[in-house]
Amino acid sequence: MQNNKITLIALDPATCTGWAVFECDAEYRNEQLLDYGKFIAKNKEGGKLADIAKQIGILCREHAPSEAIFERAGVPYRGRRINIQTFSIYTQAVGAVESALRLQLGDDNVFGCYPQTWKASEKKERTIKRMNLIWGLELEYKDNDIADAIGIGTWYFGRKRSRSEFPPIDKCTF
Repeated sequence: MQNNKITLIALDPATCTGWAVFECDAEYRNEQLLDYGKFIAKNKEGGKLADIAKQIGILCREHAPSEAIFERAGVPYRGRRINIQTFSIYTQAVGAVESALRLQLGDDNVFGCYPQTWKASEKKERTIKRMNLIWGLELEYKDNDIADAIGIGTWYFGRKRSRSEFPPIDKCTF
């Protein structure tokens, strides 16, 4: 945190991870979206998790975040059919993002939230439209990972302003 500014990195983890970097004042107000994008873990044969950790390291060096928020692996919706192998890969990717962030920023500066917490049952198209309206963007359907990362960061600011306590990841249950 420089000059009472907070730099936040928000991530929507998977093998294709959306990310967004924000800056705000010490009261979590006057937030600005500085940068956003996505990276795809390309390394095959189990190296994807190492590739995710490497990409997180690069992002942290480039943007020097003081805090991070990421989407934790949520429980599949009731009645929704899932592919166990795909869900396993997803949860491993989330774990790689969490581990890399904790290593880069320390446990007390990393926060997590479940998809059901930050967006409830909002569909991808609605999240993209909402982020485009809030931030004046022109994201498309293929940018849904980026829209989710921006949405997670946007939610985080509202949460930090409305509640005094937001426990770090190792003490968080939402």
